[in-house]
Amino acid sequence: MVKNRHNIKIRQHKGDRVIMKNKIFLTLIIAAIFSSGALYAEENYNLTDLSSAIIPYVQLDIMCSLDSFLDENESAQMKLYSEELAPFYKDILYKKYSQDPWGVSIVNFCTGGMGSLINGNILSGSILQAGFIASYTFMVLGMMEQDPTVKSTDFLIAEIGAAVFGLAGIAIPFIEISAYNKSLKQSLNL
Repeated sequence: MVKNRHNIKIRQHKGDRVIMKNKIFLTLIIAAIFSSGALYAEENYNLTDLSSAIIPYVQLDIMCSLDSFLDENESAQMKLYSEELAPFYKDILYKKYSQDPWGVSIVNFCTGGMGSLINGNILSGSILQAGFIASYTFMVLGMMEQDPTVKSTDFLIAEIGAAVFGLAGIAIPFIEISAYNKSLKQSLNL
């Protein structure tokens, strides 16, 4: 007999207790089976396979972070390390260090080459910056000019310069990042 909160005696069926004991017993058996399976798997795990995969992975990770694949000698060294590495790990490294040109192109278009500078492409970023500054300089000169023919010529130069350097700011990252990703892929033997 069991009492509830209103002190009313409730008769508990003997069958309910048996079912509860069976559920507890079944749960303990399942836990024991999974525990022994986990112990067996741990005993049979070969740590030499793990260390042979980690060493080249870590070395390649360091080399990728330093952009070593852009240098021919270091790229050859990376190819040697990547031969020992499983394709799964190569894909992880490629996804980690490959770049997407869309973000750089959008920033270049909006800021006149700052995306390339931030991405580390100093030459192309500087050229784009100089082109945008020159086109805006012609625009300001056109606003200050009194002669209508010179004024229209300055505005025309400014518009052409903005269009050319705007399109170059969009196209250049696709060219540079494509070459960057290709070099990374070759160094990882993908």
